[in-house]
Order: sequence, then C-alpha cells, then structure tokens
Amino acid sequence: MKTIILIITLGIYSVNAQIQKHTVLPDSLYNTIKFEGVLFTDIKATNADIQQLNKLLLNTKAEYKYRSKTPNAVSIDMYGYTIGEPQRVFNYNTGLMIAFSSEDNTDNFVIVRLETNNVTINDITLEIGDPISKLKNIDYIIAEGPFNNKFVSIIKPNGYETPISIDLDRHNRIETITYFENP
Repeated sequence: MKTIILIITLGIYSVNAQIQKHTVLPDSLYNTIKFEGVLFTDIKATNADIQQLNKLLLNTKAEYKYRSKTPNAVSIDMYGYTIGEPQRVFNYNTGLMIAFSSEDNTDNFVIVRLETNNVTINDITLEIGDPISKLKNIDYIIAEGPFNNKFVSIIKPNGYETPISIDLDRHNRIETITYFENP
C-alpha cells in the first residue's frame, strides 16, 4: 500500500513539476500577444499569403530600431513543393522571421517557427536586452533547462506543443524571443 501511495505521490509531483515550467495565459490574454506590433492571431490568419503578410507587417508604424537602411524589406523563401511539404519562410529586416509549413501539400499553412526582436504581452512590450522583470502585469515562471539555461515559456491552456519561449541570460535579460510548434 505504501508503494502505491509513493508512486501516486511521485506521479503528481512529476506532473506539477512539468506544469510549473510554463506560464499559462488564458486564451483571452494569449490572443492579444503581438509581434512587431501586429496581433499574433492576425499573422496566423494570413495562411502564409504573401500579400496579406506584407500588408500587415510592411506597413506598421513599428520603431525602426532594428531596420536596415532600406525600411520595409522582406525576403521570402519557398521550397518543399516538389516533395509534398511546402514551406514559406519570411525574413523581414526588422529581425522578424516567420516559417510556415503545410504537411498535407495544400495551401493550409501553419506557423511552425517565429523569431522576433520584440513581443507585446498584456500591453507590455519586451525587446531583446530588456530585463524580464519589465513584464510586471502577469505572473511568469522562470524555468531552467537541462543545460542551466533560463527561459519563460508562455502557453495558452492545453498549449504545451506551441509555446512562446523567451530565453534569458544569467542576469534575466532577454536573449531571444521565439514561437515554435513542437512536432
């Protein structure tokens, strides 16, 4: 009997430890997250359509802090069509990179990776180099990875496969901001 209780206790502890690595936001708040000043939900809704993405991201009033001398530039790579795994990768000169993929060889694209220099969460804009403590209006969890790396993983309820990961340096300053879809 003690063995069963011990196993159940360890199982509950293990589940709680896994949950504690993520900052869970309700859908209503998660759906207000912005990258480069544009709602993430709007970026997803473009379905990798070049004209829609350019309309959203090339005409924003974002700061030109990260922009090159040629503002509003984008390069687009499209590949994988001949093998049935079409992908479109958009690289903006703001530092924003969005990779879309379609596993069923249709025009139904999903974002599989997004890298950016800034993110807005609950009306607080965070940039590379900012201290994570700037994000005062949500209860975030700083987790530690297997190589002593620190990060904040933001998910919506039941969204473990699609986190927004904010990697931190040893002083809790933001090093990278990435969204990715776990396979």
